[in-house]
Amino acid sequence: MGLIGSGCVRAGVLAGVVAFGAAGCSSTTVTPEEVPPPPETERTISVGEIEAGPERWKRLVRYFRNGLVRRLIESEAFDTVHYLTPESPLPGSIIVSGRITDVDEGSELARFLVGFGIGNAEVAGRFEIAAPGSESLAVFEQRQVSSVGGHWNPAYLEERMEEFGEETALTVIRWRDGEDLEPSIWHDLW
Repeated sequence: MGLIGSGCVRAGVLAGVVAFGAAGCSSTTVTPEEVPPPPETERTISVGEIEAGPERWKRLVRYFRNGLVRRLIESEAFDTVHYLTPESPLPGSIIVSGRITDVDEGSELARFLVGFGIGNAEVAGRFEIAAPGSESLAVFEQRQVSSVGGHWNPAYLEERMEEFGEETALTVIRWRDGEDLEPSIWHDLW
């Protein structure tokens, strides 16, 4: 029984490690700064200005915007989704805008040699949901850390930015639905 028992323990630990490693491709952290409950009238959303820090990040904004808009449309949480803010937004619409504050592609070598999250890609931003006329409805910071695993796998920033846009859309939808902005523990597992 000693051999069987210790083998079962090792198999259980190994299964847990494999399940944890395969659990997801990224983890998302949302830090609300100002989050009053949403008004009931938001059925139209527009993506406002998305800024980026250094010049080398500016090309990544379109990938973020594409992911954000795609997920907003797929969710059907809003009747109308505008890729850009119209010159005269409709009353009762909202605008999401923000700034990309961190882009770190990590280290392929560290991911391969060390693993355990060392060298993972990371992106972050600060976002605002507002009504036309600059009335701020919610402000939050969001950070996403990619967990591509301990194998030779490049972190493509374009893909990370699209995923970050999709995760930001989910945060906006949670706000609109009156939920907590931080994703549930199950979010990163699925």
